[in-house]
Amino acid sequence: MFLKLSILSRLYGAILGFGVLMGLLFPLYAQFFVDWKPGLKLWFDLGCILAGSMIGLINIWIVKKTLLKTLGLGINMANTLAQGDLTLELKGPVSPCQVGQFLRSLESMRLHWSQLIEKVASNANGLDWATKSLAAMGGKIEEEMKGLQQKTQDMTQLVSETSSSVLKMLESATLVAALTNEAKTQAGRVQEGAQEVEEVLSALHQSMAGISQSSKEVVQVVGTITNIASRTNLLSLNAAIEAAKAGDAGRGFAVVAAEVRLLADQAGQAVNRTHVLIETSNHKITLGENKIGQLDQTFSLTQTAIATISGQVDGVAQVMDRQKSMINGVQENTGRLGLISAEMPRSIQGFAKVIDEVNEWAEEVREMVLELRQEMGAFRLPGQQAKTLPTA
Repeated sequence: MFLKLSILSRLYGAILGFGVLMGLLFPLYAQFFVDWKPGLKLWFDLGCILAGSMIGLINIWIVKKTLLKTLGLGINMANTLAQGDLTLELKGPVSPCQVGQFLRSLESMRLHWSQLIEKVASNANGLDWATKSLAAMGGKIEEEMKGLQQKTQDMTQLVSETSSSVLKMLESATLVAALTNEAKTQAGRVQEGAQEVEEVLSALHQSMAGISQSSKEVVQVVGTITNIASRTNLLSLNAAIEAAKAGDAGRGFAVVAAEVRLLADQAGQAVNRTHVLIETSNHKITLGENKIGQLDQTFSLTQTAIATISGQVDGVAQVMDRQKSMINGVQENTGRLGLISAEMPRSIQGFAKVIDEVNEWAEEVREMVLELRQEMGAFRLPGQQAKTLPTA
């Protein structure tokens, strides 16, 4: 609500009224010291009133030239600030009075607003750059998320194929482990059989050695019999000679000697044949002993090879057990990886949703920055055709 009389009108009225009041009071004060001639007091009163009025008008003019001019500068500066023009500067010395303090306050406010708006503009530029970078980054992240989603699908398929392969490997490992255990059992049985054969060969070798020793003893006996047959033949020959010398008296003895000689010859022939057979048997026994020795060596090598194979089969069985355990671990990890792969698409979708929200937020912030720039464009900062106010 506006007043009927402005402050300046009331001030002007007060100054003029004070001058008129002084013009009225001065004649009252002067009558105590002056004797008035007839007819002059009225003119003196009118002159004092006119002089007081002139003094009031002069004071009003002085106020306009000093105070109102300074206030006009402040009003102009305030209006300029209100219009967003911060280029109007106040230079030079300023009166230390309250009016000067008012102008200095306006200048300080202008400088503070200039700095504040420059900071806001700088922050707006930075925020605009950040939102653009965020939007670009969001686009890149969205592209990466699409690629990651495709890779996740491929990984899920690969995990499924790997799981199937691991199951087949586990089945194969189980089968190989069973076959290895069976081979280990068979190798143990073969090794036991080889040991039994080796024992039989050892017993056979001992038997052949005994037979060879018996054959040697038989040869010695045959030699003795041969010697006896030779001596018997020689004795029968001597007996025949002596019987011939005796004539008819020794004819019967000669017949006996001839029979003994015949028996000695037959015994010698039988002994020779027996000797030949024994030599042949000894030769065959020697060959048999050699064959048995070779067979024993072969079975020893075979037993060693079987023991080696058994150890290798045992090692293979242990390796297959470890491999089976490792395959079980791979299967378990593959199952976990499958669960993770199944969870990743949902996580990617959630992350993509967050990225969309961030992009929407960045777009809203960018629109706010554009609006802020438009609002900031209404201000004229120092350095943009700056104006200078005269000092008060």
